[in-house]
Amino acid sequence: MDTDFYADRRRSPRIPLAALVQLQSIDHLGDPGERGSPANPGGLSHDVSEGGMCLFTQREHNVNERLLLAFEYVKMGCLNITSCEGSVVWSKPLSGDCRYMLGIRFRDVH
Repeated sequence: MDTDFYADRRRSPRIPLAALVQLQSIDHLGDPGERGSPANPGGLSHDVSEGGMCLFTQREHNVNERLLLAFEYVKMGCLNITSCEGSVVWSKPLSGDCRYMLGIRFRDVH
């Protein structure tokens, strides 16, 4: 994997996180295939920081596309569920089952 492609541009440190991420495009609400259906299976996170997330998806998302994201993680022994709005800041096509790597900048964390 070419890690130079997404060299550290974040202000906060990255934390490795392998979590299923539900995705819904805000820019395509109501389109068939949204809300984690088989046409939009969501993604798998690679890492996360205060400002964003790197994740793998099977579906292409455009740079500047706004997304609703939801994922679970364990912190200090407690299960946390986070939902937020984010935007795609970069997208890289890959080979294999996970066809795209995305850089997401968080806009609104709940």
